[in-house]
Amino acid sequence: MDVTAEYFFTGSCAAGILRLPPERERWRGTHRTGVGGAIVGVPRRPMLFSWLGAERDVVGTSAVALFSNRDQEYRKSPLTEEGETTDWVWLRPEWTAEIVGEHDPRAALDEDSPFARMDGPAPTSALVALRRLTRVVEASHQPDPICLDEAGISTMRALVGAMYDRPSGWRWASRETTRRAHVNAVNDAAELIAQRFHTRLGLDEVAREVSVAPLHFCRIFRKHTGATVHTYLCRVRLAEALERLVEADATHAQVAKECGFASASHMSDTFARHAGARPSEARRLVREGLPGRLRRLG
Repeated sequence: MDVTAEYFFTGSCAAGILRLPPERERWRGTHRTGVGGAIVGVPRRPMLFSWLGAERDVVGTSAVALFSNRDQEYRKSPLTEEGETTDWVWLRPEWTAEIVGEHDPRAALDEDSPFARMDGPAPTSALVALRRLTRVVEASHQPDPICLDEAGISTMRALVGAMYDRPSGWRWASRETTRRAHVNAVNDAAELIAQRFHTRLGLDEVAREVSVAPLHFCRIFRKHTGATVHTYLCRVRLAEALERLVEADATHAQVAKECGFASASHMSDTFARHAGARPSEARRLVREGLPGRLRRLG
């Protein structure tokens, strides 16, 4: 398997799927984002991601959106033997800057570098919208370009909005050693959750694995990821469940058991709460791709 990049392009919006094999030589060295402008990706498989010059690394999972400015250098390392599969969306630079400018007016002044942060939460409703968008590249036909452009705008707005939805009083730790310890603990926990989401994880267990007291761990995890530990775990489980529902004809009971839910009804209720749709509807929406009239989720 070689590097593959499937995508569509309307002139104002692009979205696609990047696949990278697990062979380590493919991951070595420094990479650079495309010259087309800022882009957002959500990995389906966990990987360690870092921008050159950034203050920290981040474990990218299906619960994390990775934000790239134009022509930006980065490094990444696989955390599983499955390699990389990342869904991504791009808009015309002025559109992206305008969307980010709704939260940070300074962003509208720099179309090449509108993103002030490298990562943010990927809500399940936004993930379903992104998967619907990238599903187009696997379909035999494409919807009207206006439909694709509107879907891209909606998806970008959802992902950017989640990035700015931080707890009140949010700030980095002032001491470098403390900040680094927090980053390492959060990354270790994110990797643990991504690899063991199908098990019955407890807060004590996760906190113990990263050597942080449970209450303190909850605080720093939400500060760095923008989500509570439980919400993050649910998003990872739901992302995996969505992929299995879309790509196979497994029953809801089978998928629920494989993804760590207590039952099919538990999975269904969690889907409805996080995605605004039950599993059957989410599967249908993604499988059908984008119709002529876009239906909003969440």
